[in-house]
Amino acid sequence: MSTEPNELDEIVQRYKNLAAEDRRELDEFLERYENLTSGQRAQLRARLEEYRSDVHRSESTRTLFDAFNDHGMIGSITDVPEDWSTNPKYMEGFGQDAG
Repeated sequence: MSTEPNELDEIVQRYKNLAAEDRRELDEFLERYENLTSGQRAQLRARLEEYRSDVHRSESTRTLFDAFNDHGMIGSITDVPEDWSTNPKYMEGFGQDAG
């Protein structure tokens, strides 16, 4: 696998931008990877690719509700009607001229 010099620079820069804990984990991973046989490396690559595909598939079916819920935004607004669709004030002024 041939890598262009500017691609190597980008990889090194991205490594430098990692948090210290993430760099330590990556260093440990790389060290352990170097100690694997070529067969084990191929198996590892296949398993990681399968995992990445599964993650991508599950992320692509997520909804906006899921994302808001993950960030604690669902139910975070207070002092509003419980159900806007049945609140008579919700439609107040609808269809009337602004002038």
